[in-house]
Amino acid sequence: MFGIFGWQNEYKPSPNMAGTICGISVNVDGKWVTKWDGAEDTAIESTKGGLSGSMKRAAVQWGIGRYLYDVDAEYAPVITVDDFKKLQRNEKDEYKKAKTKEDEYFYWKPPVLPERFQPKKHVTPSIVKKIEELAEKTDTDVKSICDNYGVDEIVDLYGDEAGEAIALLLRKQKAEDEHGTDETNKS
Repeated sequence: MFGIFGWQNEYKPSPNMAGTICGISVNVDGKWVTKWDGAEDTAIESTKGGLSGSMKRAAVQWGIGRYLYDVDAEYAPVITVDDFKKLQRNEKDEYKKAKTKEDEYFYWKPPVLPERFQPKKHVTPSIVKKIEELAEKTDTDVKSICDNYGVDEIVDLYGDEAGEAIALLLRKQKAEDEHGTDETNKS
């Protein structure tokens, strides 16, 4: 919405010097409007934790991520390399490999944000219609588009996925039009 040049952030030490205050500014009609919030330094990577925490809290002042306060804390399961080797093949896909500061490897499973907190779909009826029309023109099965993105229906696509699907269908249509024109010119 604001684009890469429509916002900025800055940091200051908190008044008690035990944390950081972050201001997120948004350019509204040529005027910069700033909202501030802060966080204490954290126990692990204290400076980074204070910077991250203050920016997240400042974002909430703009209404960004406010719902995250309602999400219960979840911890990522961590297992050793030896325990990872004992897992079934299909279970291994759920884990990511990482390394400690002491260069020891381990595996962890990223927690999943509960469905009710995941971003809502943003595909409008006009976008659904556009995809369906392009699919018909290019003789593309709508089900194959849905399968490609792991959804049941076009309306379940996220906005960027719908945009990508439209771009692919337009390229396919253009290629078919050019191929048809080439065939006509050869006759």
